[in-house]
Amino acid sequence: AVVSTQSGHYGRGSSWGSCQCNHNLGTGYRTRTRQCNNPSPSCGGNGCTGSLKDTGSCDDECCKITHGGLSNWSSWGSCQCNHNLGTGYKTRTRQCNDPSPSCGGEGGPGSPE
Repeated sequence: AVVSTQSGHYGRGSSWGSCQCNHNLGTGYRTRTRQCNNPSPSCGGNGCTGSLKDTGSCDDECCKITHGGLSNWSSWGSCQCNHNLGTGYKTRTRQCNDPSPSCGGEGGPGSPE
């Protein structure tokens, strides 16, 4: 029987794993693996070169948490008078949309009025 040297080659890789987030850095990564089995090395053949593990960046799980910030104040409204007390007040507002919170971030600090 004739024995021939067979070098290994990579088979099809696995699907990407789930995104692993580092919320402190706002980044994420996921991995996939492959095997040296298409074919496997035999009879003294060379194994596959390179890494069996591949790593890629991701942000599909909201790795970057964004906390909301308050917009600029609106113009003052008209004076609302209480004639019985002889007092009045004006109001103005602002929104929590500069930026809007996302990925579990908190709303804007302080009072919107």
